[in-house]
Amino acid sequence: IGDFGLSREFGDPLKPYTPIVVTLWYRAPELLLGVKEYSTAVDMWSCGCIFAEFIKLKPLFPGKGEMDQINKIFTDLGTPNDSLWSGYSSLPGPRKTTFEHHDAGELEKKFPTSLIDERGLEFIKELLTYDPAKRISAHEALAHDWFERYPPPTPPEMFPTWPAKSELGKSVVNTPITKPSSSKEVSIV
Repeated sequence: IGDFGLSREFGDPLKPYTPIVVTLWYRAPELLLGVKEYSTAVDMWSCGCIFAEFIKLKPLFPGKGEMDQINKIFTDLGTPNDSLWSGYSSLPGPRKTTFEHHDAGELEKKFPTSLIDERGLEFIKELLTYDPAKRISAHEALAHDWFERYPPPTPPEMFPTWPAKSELGKSVVNTPITKPSSSKEVSIV
């Protein structure tokens, strides 16, 4: 999964970045709520949205604007508070706006067990953790036991292969042009 269109230099100390990053449907709540400094945790939130989309075959939070986006997230994951997300009430968004209260638990209803097992749903929830400091890291995600469960991953040597785009048509280009072997005359209309 990669989109370098909005890539940023990342380092220590954290620099203030522009808050308008990440395609709206995959934007982490901390960005929607106005933080100026953020970490790679925003990318892990996006991965959670993308994994959910892989499973459901449609976007998880298809907001029509920033407020609609945050409301869709809060409806499915519950409205956060300081016990779920340390410092939540100090963020710019919650200081300026009162959000409607939603209980957690709607996310599970979007993923019947025929689509994903309990451990897979837990993995998505770990990616969609509100508090960026508690959100699963890329390293932790790659080591997650959901990827070790049945069915096992396909070994790379079993993947189908196709010629590189640059190789397509080479046989036509490198074939010398010869006269047709037929004795019949060919007319071009």
